[in-house]
Amino acid sequence: RVLFRSMNRGIMVLRTSPLPEELEKTALAICPHDKKHILSEMKILIPQLTEFYQKVLREQEQFSEFFGLRDFYSLVKLVVSYAMATNRRPSNEDLTKAVQRNFGGFDSIDIPKIFSDVFGQKTKKCDTVSLVRENLKMGTSGFTSRYLLLPTTNHAALQILKLQGIINEDNTEVIFGSGFPHDEEYSEICRTVNRVKTCMETGRAVILLNIQGLYESLYDALNQCYVKLGGSYYVDLGLGSHRVKCRVKDEFRLIVIEEKSTVYEQFPTPLLNR
Repeated sequence: RVLFRSMNRGIMVLRTSPLPEELEKTALAICPHDKKHILSEMKILIPQLTEFYQKVLREQEQFSEFFGLRDFYSLVKLVVSYAMATNRRPSNEDLTKAVQRNFGGFDSIDIPKIFSDVFGQKTKKCDTVSLVRENLKMGTSGFTSRYLLLPTTNHAALQILKLQGIINEDNTEVIFGSGFPHDEEYSEICRTVNRVKTCMETGRAVILLNIQGLYESLYDALNQCYVKLGGSYYVDLGLGSHRVKCRVKDEFRLIVIEEKSTVYEQFPTPLLNR
């Protein structure tokens, strides 16, 4: 439901939160309708996934809008992908992984407990390293897994990724930002965006650290809002009022590493949702 209100030369669009039945209807539309047995299993799971999402929203009301609709829809897509891979109902382990991959990163909410309450089964928190490894696994398509935001302390996540062998240093570009005025100038942001663009076109992974001035230019990429033309995928990168079309190879991965305090206190809601 969308309400419009004219204000001089602009239009304000107000979208109310979808009702549970609307969430279920949208989630069902995500499922493959040509796979009848998987569709029937998802019809059973979707009301539980919706209930889980609603409980998460109620829990986070006292904190922030850390989780949103993108997390719910991505959860449904991941559960469907697990079902398609095994050609059956996702196992409890798969459901646990799917939930924690899409609803992780916010320690103030006990996601495993909410999951256990809704699904009526005991579960424990998955190992974060294994979840990250699965997300970045090169055998899977870069277009099916969300890009990663790793809230950390003193950028320790970068060293952990290296020590665990999760990233290949020879095929990974690490881009550090800084608070110096020169590094926040438009020309410097353009050079940084061009580095990311090159990695997209060549299929190199990119790790961004402490570079908040760049994220707005990458919103379409973080959304994975790709257009397929001639068998290749393309995405728009923003440079002020300009848009640059960039080819994206399947091997490309994007990881954002930021301080926990910065993520929780300074990240705008649209960026968190992505």
